Amino acid sequence: MHIGDEGEDDGGKFRARICSGCQTIVKIYKHEMATNCPTCVQALSY
Repeated sequence: MHIGDEGEDDGGKFRARICSGCQTIVKIYKHEMATNCPTCVQALSY
């Protein structure tokens, strides 16, 4: 998975974003619009 990748899985459509705080790549689902980084809990938007 690479930064900016868009795809679809069982959870729906997602985009891969990198957390600016800890550099973790996080899948953000379109239906959620925003997600917190699982590592450092920084908010990331779709």
